[in-house]
Amino acid sequence: SESYAGGETVMDAAAILGNELEERGIHVVLETANFSEYLKARGLDYNQSYQASKNFMNDALVNYGGFDLIIDFHRDAIPREASYLEANGKTYAKLMPVVGGLSTNAEVIKKNSSTLSDIIDKKVHGIMRSVMVREAYYNQSVSDRMMLIECGGDVNPFDEVKNSMDVLADGIYDYLMR
Repeated sequence: SESYAGGETVMDAAAILGNELEERGIHVVLETANFSEYLKARGLDYNQSYQASKNFMNDALVNYGGFDLIIDFHRDAIPREASYLEANGKTYAKLMPVVGGLSTNAEVIKKNSSTLSDIIDKKVHGIMRSVMVREAYYNQSVSDRMMLIECGGDVNPFDEVKNSMDVLADGIYDYLMR
């Protein structure tokens, strides 16, 4: 339900990222379940969203085996001036990895997130916001290969988000192939 300025959602952006990665030869499993409906059907509220996503993630791990990378994809709620970058004749939604500092995998995920961030920022300098560590879990204890990535904010037009998906896909490809 996290939407951008034009009404498109993070699910729309995740689908584009998935397609971009598939075009680069990376097999993608995209979770398309409606978390809001899942929560409602079970009498859960929004604050229990990570409980729901953990169930979906565990099912995916059982059904597909291990993953080289698991992305928990979000957008932020930030002012316009912090949400975009103009570079190379395009406007991009800024990207930011977020680490759950309470996770048992926090140090590994922070290192991995920093590595990915450095790879992406070399492609389009300034597109990455600093890795944020928050006193949270974000289900990152399930796998040390999980990263929470925020793309832009609720103020970004979707064209900026799409431009960033291409850069993010290139960065993920390079990260996985290193």
